[in-house]
Amino acid sequence: MESINYVINPYVTIRKVGLKKYLVKQGIISSKSFVLEGDDLSEKDIHFLDKVATEHAINLSQLDCSSDLKNFLIEESILIEEYLSNTEKYYSLLNSGKENFSIENKKIGILASSSSIANQLKDNFKDTSVSTTILTIENFEKGLKGLDFIISVWGHYDSMTFHRINSVLLEKNIPFMINFIDGNTTFISPIFINQETVCYNEMEIQLESALFYKDSYLAYKNAKKIDQLNFPNFLLGQALFFSTHLTLDFLISGRLKTKNRAFIFDLESLRYDIVDILPEPYCLGCRSENKKVHDFL
Repeated sequence: MESINYVINPYVTIRKVGLKKYLVKQGIISSKSFVLEGDDLSEKDIHFLDKVATEHAINLSQLDCSSDLKNFLIEESILIEEYLSNTEKYYSLLNSGKENFSIENKKIGILASSSSIANQLKDNFKDTSVSTTILTIENFEKGLKGLDFIISVWGHYDSMTFHRINSVLLEKNIPFMINFIDGNTTFISPIFINQETVCYNEMEIQLESALFYKDSYLAYKNAKKIDQLNFPNFLLGQALFFSTHLTLDFLISGRLKTKNRAFIFDLESLRYDIVDILPEPYCLGCRSENKKVHDFL
């Protein structure tokens, strides 16, 4: 059987800080940072840690350390398969100690209000092993076959389009996000999954309920808005980052870390809000045939 080449995860630093002490650190305040020490480290373990603190490529068949130490380092994604992309190495570290999934054959569809936004989002995935397909809103329903996730990023608020995307993707059972910039505000949605999470309809209704100026909002909501031809990268930054990060984290970990939770960033005041969206028992968007009942509604 062909041996597996393991490397030290490039997002981890290992330094010897004592006779039997090794600092394993990802970042200043990261929970993935700790000190390996103690009498449990054998002479073989110490020799091995001395080696991995200075060398990069390691062959699993040549690891001369206790099985306990080896398994611990692999479980914590400190030792990681060499063939994985840097993206997978990074997210494996974020989700160490839990089951992770390969993204090698994953396919992501991109829906955007302009080709500029779509191309910038596609560029975010160029160093990953996922494949991306840019869809057009006019006939995106025809290009959904085989896609594992849909990212929608809009440069303006378009309620009717968002409800259309919501309806189609819920019916197709494809996980998706709808993120958009509106004026000086960036809206990051939860990941929507049919019958497992809230949907866009519930998000919009509950965000609307917190508004004070309903009449002006409704006039603005129903007005036709056109994107700028080229959004500056710094304005799109939050929408593109969270769209990419939350998608990759979900596909690799299989977990919803922001389940039913939206983020709103005010780019002018640099303030943000975290909004928990409550599932509605009779949501017209996703639960017309009621399958779930909320405790308080």
